Amino acid sequence: MLRVKYFVLTLCLFFYLSVFAQSENSVNGYVYEPGSHELFLMPTANTMDSGAYFSSYEIIFLNFTFSAGSRTHIGGFFLFPITAEFIESFTLGVKHNFFRTKEFQSAVWGSLTFKNQLYSIGNVFSYSKPKTSFHIAFAFMGDLAEGGNSFLIMGGINQKLSGKLSGIIEYTNAKELMEHKFNGIISIGVRFRGENTAWELAGIRPLEETSGNFLFFPFLKATFYF
Repeated sequence: MLRVKYFVLTLCLFFYLSVFAQSENSVNGYVYEPGSHELFLMPTANTMDSGAYFSSYEIIFLNFTFSAGSRTHIGGFFLFPITAEFIESFTLGVKHNFFRTKEFQSAVWGSLTFKNQLYSIGNVFSYSKPKTSFHIAFAFMGDLAEGGNSFLIMGGINQKLSGKLSGIIEYTNAKELMEHKFNGIISIGVRFRGENTAWELAGIRPLEETSGNFLFFPFLKATFYF
């Protein structure tokens, strides 16, 4: 329980910092675009200046996040309420952008699933040019009750193909799996951007030989902004 208290205090610190952060949506040439707070699954360092968004991953996983100032996101992640036990999946998450220039940004994030005491904490670095952005992130995921943890490595590229279309490649692996010569998981797809929406369609597969004719597991995400 002591670790949970420290986690909650950290969330409060992020919120405190964000209250005194000035509006920076256009400072140093930075402009937030729909969907740019993450790639398919991995976070980027980008944050909204204000407002909120609602995302649905494969319809089953839902996320509601609001901007607590120009650099901080606070939100909740939960399963679609198929059964009454969906509340047990509720996960509190926060991301705080602590460094921003025109091309380079960095943010720290954390999450906690209260029922199972699962947590994650990590840092992401984003480098952006007018049409291309590169992202790399490192994170610890673990279990506060059991004490185990895993070290994750994530990376990706977002390439603008037109004013409303981007191509995205995302890679994820874990240190423990790499030690067993696992080559990681790759996601390849596109993002369609509207004024207040972002739609993503991708295929996910391990970088390993697979049996049969398996190519990709389908991934669909929709995000709506308020």
